[in-house]
Amino acid sequence: MKKVTIQKKNEMIKVKVAHYTLKEILKTADVVRNLKNSPLGIYLMLAPVCAAEHLKKN
Repeated sequence: MKKVTIQKKNEMIKVKVAHYTLKEILKTADVVRNLKNSPLGIYLMLAPVCAAEHLKKN
C-alpha cells in the first residue's frame, strides 16, 4: 500500500517538473529562435534532448 502512494507522489512530481520545464521552454522560445542559427543555440537545443535520452537509459 505504501509503495503505491510513493509511486503516485513520484508521478505527480514528474508532472510538475514537466509542466515547469514546458513553461521555461515557452519562456525561452524567443531566445532560442534568435540563437537557432548559432552553434551555441544548436547545442542548447540538443543538450536537453541528450539529457532526457541519457536519463531514460539509466
